Amino acid sequence: MSSFIIVKLEILRKMKKIYVLFMSSLLLLSCAKDDVSKPSEWPEWPTPSKPKIENAVLRGVNGETVVAAGDKVKFTAQVSDEYNDLVSFQLLVTMDGAEILNLSKGLSGRSAVIEEEATLPFVAGFQNGRPVVTIKAVNDLGGNESTLTLDEAASVAVTRPETPSQLYLVDDLGNVYEMDKESQNETDYSFRTSAADLAGIGDHFKVAEKIINNKPDYSGLVWGYSDDKIAIVTDDAATSIPTPKVGSYTLENITFDMLSFLADKTLTYSIDIDKSRFFDVGGGYVQLDVQLVESAKINFIGFGSDVTNMLRPEFFKDVSGSKAKFDGPSVLYNLKYNTSNGFMYMERPRDVFYPEVMYIVGTGVGFPREPYVATLAWDFAYPHQWFFFKKVGASAFEAVVYIDQTMGFKFFRGYGWVQEEDTKNLYTVEPANLITRSAPGDLIPGPDFKAGLYTIHIDKASEVIRLTPYN
Repeated sequence: MSSFIIVKLEILRKMKKIYVLFMSSLLLLSCAKDDVSKPSEWPEWPTPSKPKIENAVLRGVNGETVVAAGDKVKFTAQVSDEYNDLVSFQLLVTMDGAEILNLSKGLSGRSAVIEEEATLPFVAGFQNGRPVVTIKAVNDLGGNESTLTLDEAASVAVTRPETPSQLYLVDDLGNVYEMDKESQNETDYSFRTSAADLAGIGDHFKVAEKIINNKPDYSGLVWGYSDDKIAIVTDDAATSIPTPKVGSYTLENITFDMLSFLADKTLTYSIDIDKSRFFDVGGGYVQLDVQLVESAKINFIGFGSDVTNMLRPEFFKDVSGSKAKFDGPSVLYNLKYNTSNGFMYMERPRDVFYPEVMYIVGTGVGFPREPYVATLAWDFAYPHQWFFFKKVGASAFEAVVYIDQTMGFKFFRGYGWVQEEDTKNLYTVEPANLITRSAPGDLIPGPDFKAGLYTIHIDKASEVIRLTPYN
């Protein structure tokens, strides 16, 4: 076969292949066209929007611009959304950083008038001032929301209820004990049971501003128990406050603070701490080993007429002259008095370890009394070189200390280097602006830290370390 014929046949084969491919493509296009059907209506895409909040105002129920804590208030606002349906709103009211009202409700449609009445509760730590009032509205477009915080003109001023000159402690046995104000200073909110025999007091009680037929009168302020803490209650069905436990001791008085909502006790039992009984332990220290009892009265003998500046404030309360009340756990302590600076350091016997004790060792920390000097060191030799913490819970400890910019310390579960607590890897340290960690895990100053008095809190179970300015 000639070469001309061979070339011609090859051309015909290629043309045939192209024709087949062309016809296959037409067939596929035809099938695809048959499968595509035009919808009768295209979907309407939503228009992005956020709710608009207008005319938001918080007033007393009758339009008052000043109300007392415990009174009712009325919040009003108009909420609208031009393009999307509303879903919900949240009203949040805080004072001094504490949440006192948090209300959430659903909405529907594209406009709503909000009118809500609520009670601004009288809560622990409440001071006169203006609340921070914030409303948040949400629409159904992927949770789009708007938030508005009321300015001063649109909000209400809130005052503390007037402090009475007397309160009443009413126990579950029907006994009534008068509580007199400890001082007439208008900034003092502490009341104490007057001279009375508390040996027969019931297991629970309420504190009332007024009584009727030897029972709390709920037209006035009444304190009971709610959510495991003392709070204002409004009816007789409310839980009462547990009477402070005293063990084998007897109560001398019960105190109640209208500002903090804290009840406390003092025992009839007293303990003498006599300087003449202390023995020399070297390094400028004398020591007394003594069993101290929580809420016992302490008489300091031989230390001068005013012992305030020699005592740690978290362990000794109500200091007056040479007397105080002990406020730590009832255990055996080693009291170590520094004859040079006049400070009373405290320790537990050195064979006691966590969960009973916690210490810090390092730098930049000192006794929380004037002249405020950092004495902590990387040493266990003397009390001023390591600092003993007060146990405040099953796994929690606190200490009030002076701290300066040289701060760098670690926690120890007892005496000795092997007792170091791993706070580098396990703990949350807060707030970060005041306290942070170095690469080796030492607790060091944060960017906003300033020298002063602080409370150091550590909870081993929850693995939290917190630094709080001490007032």
